[in-house]
Order: sequence, then C-alpha cells, then structure tokens
Amino acid sequence: MLHERLREFRCKSVEKAREAGIPAYFLDESEGVLRVLPDGRKERILVSEGLPVVLPVGQMPFRQVRPS
Repeated sequence: MLHERLREFRCKSVEKAREAGIPAYFLDESEGVLRVLPDGRKERILVSEGLPVVLPVGQMPFRQVRPS
C-alpha cells in the first residue's frame, strides 16, 4: 500500500510540474536523481568524478490524475 501511495504522489507531482512547464525531480533510491521533463522524457542524473552525467531513461506516459 505504501508503494502505491508513493507512486500516486509521484504521478500527481509530475502532472502538476508538467502543467506548470517545469521538470519534476525525485531522488532515485538506487542511484542519482530522476528528472521528468514536461514533454514526458525521463533522465537519470548521476555524479561521476565530480561532474553531472545525464542519462536518458525513457518516456513517461501521461494519465489523468484524480483530484485528492
């Protein structure tokens, strides 16, 4: 249940950020930061030798989020 609540929170956050035209950022539990851009592209941001490395992860499908 907690996993589902976290997933729903992230989906709502991404949708709100997309509507505002800004990226959403989440700490990735495995490594780095996950950035979801307003067009749905996902990127993982890592630090390697003190420099940021941005890796494409894929595309996030958009769905209607129910009001809370």
